[in-house]
Amino acid sequence: MRTVTVGFQAAMIQPTQNALYRRFIYGGTDYSAYPKTYGPITLDAKQIIAGTAIMDLINSDQSWSNMLLTTPTLLRQSGTIELGIDVGGVPQYVTFFTGELDGTHFISDYVSCQFRNRMMTVLDETVGSTGAAVDYFTTGPEAGNSYNPADMAWSILTTYGGLTAADRDLAIWQAWWTDCNTMGLRLEGNFTGQTIRWILRQIAWLSTSIIFVRGDDQFVFYRYVPSLAAFPVYNDNNTHLVEVKQTLDELLNQITCWYEWDPNATPPAWIGGSTTVNDPISQAQPWGIIAHTEDSTTLWHYDLASATEFCNRTLLRYANPLELCSFDTGLQGFINEPGDLIALTMNFFNYSSTIFEIRKVIFNLNLGKVRIEAVNAASWTSGVFILDHAVHGLLDQNYNPLY
Repeated sequence: MRTVTVGFQAAMIQPTQNALYRRFIYGGTDYSAYPKTYGPITLDAKQIIAGTAIMDLINSDQSWSNMLLTTPTLLRQSGTIELGIDVGGVPQYVTFFTGELDGTHFISDYVSCQFRNRMMTVLDETVGSTGAAVDYFTTGPEAGNSYNPADMAWSILTTYGGLTAADRDLAIWQAWWTDCNTMGLRLEGNFTGQTIRWILRQIAWLSTSIIFVRGDDQFVFYRYVPSLAAFPVYNDNNTHLVEVKQTLDELLNQITCWYEWDPNATPPAWIGGSTTVNDPISQAQPWGIIAHTEDSTTLWHYDLASATEFCNRTLLRYANPLELCSFDTGLQGFINEPGDLIALTMNFFNYSSTIFEIRKVIFNLNLGKVRIEAVNAASWTSGVFILDHAVHGLLDQNYNPLY
């Protein structure tokens, strides 16, 4: 969830909305008077990044044609799109997109501009090659030269993507590192030309995490773990155009995960072994056994403990049919991001403070509306036991072993 002031959050949920502001900064100059329309901005957990944003700018005074057609090198200047709300008579802003101007299309008295997030170039960079593999299995700082998923992801982004400390939310990354460490997750890899995008998606999958780029151009990392936070509430009063879908497309109830691959063995081999975890309740349903084998020799789990944690957490999320709820909402939704947990109360669908997890958010800055897509997370966010968790496990000070 985006970090905003208490006043900003309070103003967003008022029945009568305060004044709404939009700000467009290009090359360090405020051009907020020029946007004619703002294109939608999408944050999708599966895509990592809001890759492009399109804006139509007023050009009746020829400001943009005189500037950009005369000096094409200005195409690579940075632009930001911000949304603000009146808080006590003073507008407070949140950045929704940062990117470089990638192309223009002049039409009559306006110009359509496409901005491209610079992280797209980073994600398209490759790591290693067929003839010169990059070793992430004899160089790690953890046991057996393995890597905490957080360390591996950040090493890839800095070493091969050229990022610096300013390109990540440090506090969130540290929390992600701690979550992965607590669960004993350890990864190794041997990269032969894979893109950084592919590697990050695979790290997210193997650590049951989410990785995406926020509108302020920073990488954000989360682990899917239970939370006792106060969830934002959406109900029949602040949502409309509600849709609910069910599908078996992502269902899994048996997972086999191989661990400790050795590329240097003769021949290369799985020197660790494999583990298989089942969900017998799901398997007893009409769909039967739906199995998945994780045996990538590009990125893999280091040991049995790490592989077992992956299998358990993955089945917790995917052993039931997917139930996806989509809805429109107002300004309240502008602070939500992929991975956030929200509570839905919708009488027609019998949701009563039912916990959902956001997968996609589409921001409409023109109308001040948000489209949210979220998956029913009740099965994996309630009644969860985590052995060494301060709230959900044996470290809980209120835990009673007799009950």
